Amino acid sequence: MKKTIVLIMAMLLVLCGSLYAADGDMLVSGKLGIGTTILGSNKLAVSGGPIDISGQTNPYISLTSSATGNPYGFLQFDQTDGNFMRIYDGSQYSMVWRAGNVGIGTPLPSQKLEVADGDIFLSSQSNPMLRFGHGPTTTYASIFRESATGKLFIKNDQGNAIILDNGNVGIGTTNPSGIAANTVLNLYHAADNGSQLVAEGDAGSAFLSIYSGTAGNPGSIFSNQSIKFGIATSKDTTGFSEKMRLSANGGLSLGNSYVATDPGAGNMILSGNVGIGTTNPGSYKLYVAGPAYATEGWSPSDITFKKNIQSINTPLDKALNLNGVSYEWKTEEYADKGFAKGRHYGVIAQEIEKVLPEVVNTAPDGTKAVAYTELIPVLIEAIKEQQKQIDALKHQVSELKK
Repeated sequence: MKKTIVLIMAMLLVLCGSLYAADGDMLVSGKLGIGTTILGSNKLAVSGGPIDISGQTNPYISLTSSATGNPYGFLQFDQTDGNFMRIYDGSQYSMVWRAGNVGIGTPLPSQKLEVADGDIFLSSQSNPMLRFGHGPTTTYASIFRESATGKLFIKNDQGNAIILDNGNVGIGTTNPSGIAANTVLNLYHAADNGSQLVAEGDAGSAFLSIYSGTAGNPGSIFSNQSIKFGIATSKDTTGFSEKMRLSANGGLSLGNSYVATDPGAGNMILSGNVGIGTTNPGSYKLYVAGPAYATEGWSPSDITFKKNIQSINTPLDKALNLNGVSYEWKTEEYADKGFAKGRHYGVIAQEIEKVLPEVVNTAPDGTKAVAYTELIPVLIEAIKEQQKQIDALKHQVSELKK
């Protein structure tokens, strides 16, 4: 009977694997199941309860190479400096769980996740993402790389995004390169009919281009070493059409003809016509709708600039055909002209035109203006001619008295 029992136990050992025990240890050369008969390919299967690993200090599980016998690492419960779990390879703290915090590369994580002395690498089949959530709600922000294009997105749950693409930054657009070459920053808002703000740069110059709707209608604010501030109707030096320039010395130039000319420190030059108090200066270089005040004024009169110089014929006859009048402007009817109220003194342009048509100008709307300063030479010569007549009469009177 005893021989039969021994034989049955030997057969069970052969079927289950080799079992050896000494000094409280147990070695199994096959597979071991605790609370289960389903082992599969597992060397150890435990079912129905936890595994309790305890020791005097810092109990651990060691992962060892079957080929060399050298340990790969440890899963350890450390009690020496507070209770925490760590995955430890013998020289580095690979991962630590301590007081609800996780540390990678650090033994004492102070945050929910703390990574020291290394990078975080995210990979997936498509669009690896790092997401930041807020409590149990669905509000979140994320950083992810679009695998198809290589663009990096910083995005919130409302769809607003900052996009990095090949060194360029886009806000509100998935194409930071935008509609202009060399775009560094592209801001886009679809509700504003495609208006965009684009900052560009090249060697020695910087451009801030503003697009309204399409690439065909750009405008640029630009700057370089000699031009502190400028405005042009182009995005860069290609097809460049400068309209305004503020030079480094403080000079300001406007318009097409003189804009590239440095006006000098603190000076301003204009190539077009200027209207003050009016939106239509017409053909006048300066049109002021209202009173103007100056403490001094000069007009060029050097003979160097003149040709076909002639004496004024019959100046007295011309002067006698001029009528001086006093009048009031129709300020209510022509409020856009900026006429001053009160009584004024002058002439009627239509009357002057009959005598001296050269000093009368007709505007596109048919109204007329008089160059009052051009009446002065006529009056000067008229006074001189009249004085000659007075002198001749005096001489005749003097002769009659003899």
